[in-house]
Amino acid sequence: MVYAVISDTHANREATQVVLADIQEKGITEVYCIGDIIGYGPDPYACTQDVRKHCQGRITKGNHELALQRVFEGKSLLMHNGPKQGIEHANKKLWKSQKKFLISLPAELQEGTRLFVHGNPAPDLPKIVSPKIIDIAKINDYIISKDDYVGRSRVEYTEGGLRQMSLQIYDEAKINSIFDVMRKKGVQTCFTGHLHVAGCIGDYAEENLDYVPEIMLAHRPLLDKTPKEPETFTFEKEPDKICLVFCGSVGQPRDRDNRASYVIVEDDKIIWRRLPYDFEKTIQKMKLAGLPEKQAERLRYGKYPDDEGDLEELLKDFED
Repeated sequence: MVYAVISDTHANREATQVVLADIQEKGITEVYCIGDIIGYGPDPYACTQDVRKHCQGRITKGNHELALQRVFEGKSLLMHNGPKQGIEHANKKLWKSQKKFLISLPAELQEGTRLFVHGNPAPDLPKIVSPKIIDIAKINDYIISKDDYVGRSRVEYTEGGLRQMSLQIYDEAKINSIFDVMRKKGVQTCFTGHLHVAGCIGDYAEENLDYVPEIMLAHRPLLDKTPKEPETFTFEKEPDKICLVFCGSVGQPRDRDNRASYVIVEDDKIIWRRLPYDFEKTIQKMKLAGLPEKQAERLRYGKYPDDEGDLEELLKDFED
C-alpha cells in the first residue's frame, strides 16, 4: 500500500503545487490532508481547490479551519494578531461554498490501523465533556507544546538520515497516554500535523522499562544556507510497533528547514520528502496582501529570523 499525507499547506500555493506535482510524478493517487489548508498565506482559494481535487474527501479539519468557522458563525477570533490576519484574509477570499466545505470537515479519520488527525488524538480532558469539545481539543491541542522540554543529551543520525534526539517531557505520561489511546482504537500509525515539524516518535517502552521517548526529525537544520535540492528521510517502522508521525508543513515549515514537507508511506516504510519551492514569490504575495511580514519572512528561514536557538526555541513558535 502506497499513499501520501500532507498537512498545513497554509494558503501557500507555490509550496502546495510543488508537493502535489511530486506526488503525481510518483504515481500516488491516495492522498490525505490533515488540516490547516488555509491561514497565514495569500492563496486560500487556490489551495482549497487544489487540496479538494487531489485528496477527494480524505481531509480533516485544522485549527485554522476551526477559526474560520468562528468567523462564519459571527464569533470573535481567539488568536494572536498574526494568524488572525490570515483567517480574516481567507474569509475575504474564499467563496461561501468553500467556507462551508472547510468547516464541515471531520476532526479525525480512521481507516483500519491508520489514524489521521490535525492535533492530538488523545487530549487531556475531564472525563465528562461533550463530543464537540473533544473534537475541538483534538484539532487544537499540541502533542509537544512550548511547555515541554526537548533534551539534547544525545543526538544521532539514523540510516535513513533522520536526526534522533532524546525527548524529555515534564509530564512523562503524556506520550504514553497517546500510545494507550492508539492501542485501544487498534491504531498502529497516527499521522498528525499542527507542529510544523517533520519527524516521528516510536513506542518501544514495552521492551525497555527505562525507555525515554525519542523524536526523530526529518530535516536539515539551517547552518549557512538551506539545501536547495529535494531530500528524502526514511524510517522503517517495525510491523508490530505503533508510531506517531509528524508530517511537517507544506506551506509554513518551522523546523529550521525552509523546504516544503510531506510524507509518503510504503507499507511499513515512512518517507519524508523535503522539497524546495519559490518562497520568495510567496513572501512577496503575502506582503502585497498586507499579511504580517514576520510570518512572511519565516518562509525564508523555516523559523523566525531572530530565533537563533535549536528545537527548544522552536517550541516557542508553535502558537504564533
